Amino acid sequence: MWKLLILRLWPAFIPILLYVLWLSYKRRRANKAGEEKPGWGDGPLMSTLLVSLLLAIGSFLLLGLLQPDNRSGTYRPADMYNGSLVPGDIQ
Repeated sequence: MWKLLILRLWPAFIPILLYVLWLSYKRRRANKAGEEKPGWGDGPLMSTLLVSLLLAIGSFLLLGLLQPDNRSGTYRPADMYNGSLVPGDIQ
């Protein structure tokens, strides 16, 4: 389940990754200049999270809209036949 979510929602992680890279760059730069290091909330964190949320919602919508439609038959549930389990399928 986690693998499916990560593979389908990877666009939502891009803004967060970019924010972490930007923050590490700013901290390194402030450290070299002898200034105070910026904290997690000192940058555009809320904008980053909002963009990530919108990308996740968009990924879910596209995933639902682009899936092939398998409702072209009648569902036959799983059944026991001569002591063995016959899996369900669509006929």
